[in-house]
Amino acid sequence: MPSAASAIPAAPFLAVMAFGVLVAIAGHVARARWLVVVGLVLLFASTAAILVGAFVDYQGGGTDPRRPHDPREPTL
Repeated sequence: MPSAASAIPAAPFLAVMAFGVLVAIAGHVARARWLVVVGLVLLFASTAAILVGAFVDYQGGGTDPRRPHDPREPTL
Protein backbone atom coordinates (compact mmCIF):
# COMPACT_ATOMS: atom_id res chain seq x y z
CA MET A 1 0.00 0.00 0.00
CA PRO A 2 1.62 3.29 -1.06
CA SER A 3 2.01 5.97 1.56
CA ALA A 4 0.94 9.58 1.22
CA ALA A 5 4.58 10.59 0.74
CA SER A 6 4.90 8.51 -2.44
CA ALA A 7 1.75 10.13 -3.89
CA ILE A 8 3.45 13.55 -3.99
CA PRO A 9 5.28 14.11 -7.29
CA ALA A 10 8.90 15.25 -7.24
CA ALA A 11 8.40 17.94 -9.90
CA PRO A 12 7.33 20.73 -7.48
CA PHE A 13 10.36 20.10 -5.28
CA LEU A 14 12.67 20.12 -8.27
CA ALA A 15 11.07 23.34 -9.50
CA VAL A 16 11.67 24.99 -6.11
CA MET A 17 15.27 23.76 -6.17
CA ALA A 18 15.83 25.21 -9.64
CA PHE A 19 14.17 28.47 -8.60
CA GLY A 20 16.45 28.62 -5.55
CA VAL A 21 19.52 28.19 -7.73
CA LEU A 22 18.32 30.94 -10.08
CA VAL A 23 17.60 33.29 -7.15
CA ALA A 24 21.06 32.61 -5.70
CA ILE A 25 22.71 33.29 -9.06
CA ALA A 26 20.69 36.50 -9.43
CA GLY A 27 21.86 37.48 -5.95
CA HIS A 28 25.47 36.98 -6.95
CA VAL A 29 24.99 39.02 -10.11
CA ALA A 30 23.23 41.81 -8.20
CA ARG A 31 25.75 41.55 -5.35
CA ALA A 32 22.84 41.21 -2.91
CA ARG A 33 23.88 38.87 -0.14
CA TRP A 34 20.32 38.58 1.19
CA LEU A 35 19.14 37.32 -2.22
CA VAL A 36 21.86 34.69 -2.26
CA VAL A 37 20.78 33.57 1.21
CA VAL A 38 17.13 33.35 0.14
CA GLY A 39 18.08 31.24 -2.88
CA LEU A 40 20.20 28.89 -0.80
CA VAL A 41 17.47 28.54 1.83
CA LEU A 42 15.00 27.58 -0.91
CA LEU A 43 17.46 25.08 -2.33
CA PHE A 44 18.30 23.41 0.97
CA ALA A 45 14.72 23.46 2.28
CA SER A 46 13.52 21.71 -0.86
CA THR A 47 16.32 19.16 -0.60
CA ALA A 48 15.44 18.50 3.04
CA ALA A 49 11.76 18.09 2.14
CA ILE A 50 12.61 15.49 -0.49
CA LEU A 51 14.80 13.58 1.97
CA VAL A 52 12.15 13.67 4.70
CA GLY A 53 9.51 12.48 2.22
CA ALA A 54 11.74 9.63 1.07
CA PHE A 55 12.45 8.64 4.68
CA VAL A 56 8.74 8.67 5.56
CA ASP A 57 7.92 6.62 2.47
CA TYR A 58 10.69 4.13 3.23
CA GLN A 59 9.47 3.73 6.82
CA GLY A 60 6.08 2.64 5.48
CA GLY A 61 7.27 -0.98 5.37
CA GLY A 62 6.71 -1.32 1.63
CA THR A 63 8.64 -3.70 -0.53
CA ASP A 64 11.20 -2.75 -3.13
CA PRO A 65 9.29 -2.01 -6.35
CA ARG A 66 12.18 -3.09 -8.56
CA ARG A 67 12.20 -6.50 -10.19
CA PRO A 68 14.55 -8.88 -8.36
CA HIS A 69 17.83 -9.59 -10.12
CA ASP A 70 18.07 -13.02 -11.74
CA PRO A 71 21.71 -14.17 -11.60
CA ARG A 72 21.19 -16.16 -14.82
CA GLU A 73 20.45 -12.99 -16.80
CA PRO A 74 23.40 -11.09 -18.25
CA THR A 75 24.00 -7.63 -16.85
CA LEU A 76 24.47 -4.68 -19.13
